[in-house]
Amino acid sequence: MNSPRGGQLLTIVHKLKHLNFPSALGLMPPSEMMLLAEIAKMIRSRPEKPVTASDIARQLEVSAPAVSRTLNRLEEKHFIERLAHPGDRRNVRIVLTDEGGAAVEENMNKVKAFLERALLHLSDGEIAEMSALFEKLFEAMKAELGNMEQDKENGGLC
Repeated sequence: MNSPRGGQLLTIVHKLKHLNFPSALGLMPPSEMMLLAEIAKMIRSRPEKPVTASDIARQLEVSAPAVSRTLNRLEEKHFIERLAHPGDRRNVRIVLTDEGGAAVEENMNKVKAFLERALLHLSDGEIAEMSALFEKLFEAMKAELGNMEQDKENGGLC
């Protein structure tokens, strides 16, 4: 089924992607920001548990080699440190440095400020409507993915 509605949505998503926010706003590369933000989130949500590269890969659903390459770049920039894992010598734990925490905060503040300025072009009602529609789209896509997963489990039979 080739729906023009789906095409309209893909077109606007494509346009948004090509605005190149990271470069325009002076942000760090998206892969680095994604990892730093995830490390910070994991440390906040479970301070008693060390963060490992495999935890990050699993959480972000990306390959371990991709995480390792990005961690290498973050370590070179002194945004993270790799320390011996207290319970497993084969693993290392990832620690956010003060510089890394400041980089996450600075980048998030730039994104939030830009978004606030962009949203000044919309009314409160338009923002509320857009948010509700995005939420509705999220729920519809989640349901469709669930249906697809169920179809797989049933051998593709409806």
